[in-house]
Amino acid sequence: MSIANNTVNLGEIMTTANDGEGVLGKIVFYGLGGIMIDREEFERLRAACQFSAPTNFRSTPADAFRSATGDLHDRLVRGTQIYKVYCRDNRQRRHTISRELILEAVDSTTNLYTKLANIVLDKDSEIITLEDAAYNPIVDALPYFDQVQESFQLYRRCVNRRQMDTVLGKMLDDMEAVKVQSRGGMYFVPRQHMARIDVFEDFLETMNEHALNENQVDVNSMYVVDNDRQREKMSHEFYVALKKEIETYQERASHLINTGCESPAIMARWVSKIRELGEKRRRYEDLFQRQISEVDGEFNTLQGFARELQVRIDHAHLKPLRPCA
Repeated sequence: MSIANNTVNLGEIMTTANDGEGVLGKIVFYGLGGIMIDREEFERLRAACQFSAPTNFRSTPADAFRSATGDLHDRLVRGTQIYKVYCRDNRQRRHTISRELILEAVDSTTNLYTKLANIVLDKDSEIITLEDAAYNPIVDALPYFDQVQESFQLYRRCVNRRQMDTVLGKMLDDMEAVKVQSRGGMYFVPRQHMARIDVFEDFLETMNEHALNENQVDVNSMYVVDNDRQREKMSHEFYVALKKEIETYQERASHLINTGCESPAIMARWVSKIRELGEKRRRYEDLFQRQISEVDGEFNTLQGFARELQVRIDHAHLKPLRPCA
């Protein structure tokens, strides 16, 4: 990986080592695709892997309907003419969500759009109806309506991609992983947590066995050699990630102080998070055998916020509490 252009050359960091000797850590990367897995089955697999993560996921009818209609894409070829079928937003009402089913004729100058029907969700009854359907010699709206209904039921019972990412993000946080900035879904995990990557990979691969559609999760990992060059590269990635975390923590701590927060529980949670971030920094500095001095000023400011919050926690019992903003 080059610090200058922030790109990753996987060939440079790979090693065939199979233990902790000569290993800085591991790169793990994954892609969720559009996999669908039953919510209860997903939770069972997560619990079996003993990963702590949020589990109170709920997919509202509106979210499920938007996902189901958003997934609808078809491409038709009739002679030399290409058509696209998809849904787009329509006028919304208080108790319903309506999306237009569109047939788009692709042209070299101006595309022609034809409305096939409205697909409408009643948010209270969760019933989906096909309305204002018009005959079209090119395509029938009914099969697409059936597809939306089927997908809607799947989304109602399954965890979605965003929810999966939340759980996987918590798992990676527990492993003190650092996101490699040049790629989505690619993380560096320090060697003290490498054993947990096997469980992480098993979790994702097992999800494929329980998928309710044809999409699959991809996951893989490789060792990172422990030498001066790789320590420099991974420390750069850690510095970028650490700087972002410090900025986020500063904004939140400053907000609590400026709004006069008097909730000991909320303030204590952020004091703890700041302390944990400092400990994570020290562990990574030991791993990289160098000090991440580029963020000293920002981190000192953050620690000052933590001390101010601690003072407020210590004095919170002296006056009535008011909620934090």
